Amino acid sequence: MNVPVEAIGLMMGIDALVGMFRTVGNCSGDVVASLVVAKKEHALDMETYSK
Repeated sequence: MNVPVEAIGLMMGIDALVGMFRTVGNCSGDVVASLVVAKKEHALDMETYSK
């Protein structure tokens, strides 16, 4: 592909940062989805959750 070694190192550093944001988004989405499903099924105790 004729890509310089320096460019590969730079891309690896940027991808690590982007990966961290991707992980935060995935975790937040999982938490929100779990809360929505639990509330719909009346399995979420709002009194305990609000503390």
